[in-house]
Amino acid sequence: MCKCESCGVEEGQLRPIGKYIVELHQLEYKGSKMDLCLTCYRHYKMKLTRVADKEQRGFDLYSNFKKLYQQAFHTEHKD
Repeated sequence: MCKCESCGVEEGQLRPIGKYIVELHQLEYKGSKMDLCLTCYRHYKMKLTRVADKEQRGFDLYSNFKKLYQQAFHTEHKD
């Protein structure tokens, strides 16, 4: 039997909290894969979504600054 790599609960057992049968879900991020129970899967997925949102906001801020710079100085800036 496989175990959740985060909390160690075995697949097919009853989860201590919630009393449901554990099914493992695979989460892949930047080439690494983890087998997680549903509770841990949701937790990690939420964290990864937040990180991706922060990275996107940083890129959007850079893009907006670049556009303002180009408008102010009428230049074409290459990446």
